[in-house]
Amino acid sequence: MHGHVPDAVSCFAHSLVAVDREWNALTPILGWRDTRSAGAAERLGKQLDAERIHARTGAFLHPSYWPAKLAWLAEDEPEIFRRAEWFVSFADYIRGVPETSVSMASCTRVRGNWCVTSGLAVRRPAAIRASARPTLVPPSPRSV
Repeated sequence: MHGHVPDAVSCFAHSLVAVDREWNALTPILGWRDTRSAGAAERLGKQLDAERIHARTGAFLHPSYWPAKLAWLAEDEPEIFRRAEWFVSFADYIRGVPETSVSMASCTRVRGNWCVTSGLAVRRPAAIRASARPTLVPPSPRSV
């Protein structure tokens, strides 16, 4: 879709795609129904006190969200995890740039007090680099 910007993308809010430096997908779309990260979510919950995380952020450590998906990917596919230049949603992947909206960042849990930004969840178990996250961009005039 290079050169074309979609007007909207639906049903991919919690998706994750690992992307290399040339913007090639290293993983299939890890969608919200992909539960392979359930064990990672459980381990994160024990390691980080899931009740404390929920009380502090209102978010659960759930297999649908990126902290568990990233921890699972780091554990089960370490070479892919290391090769990834960025981790993006499918909606951001088809746009062809490592940028995301505040709304998308909030629903994937890559923003706020606990996921990648504070290091409470993902940075410790999955060692994700800050540069591997999509950049937050303001809404475009078309989306307001």
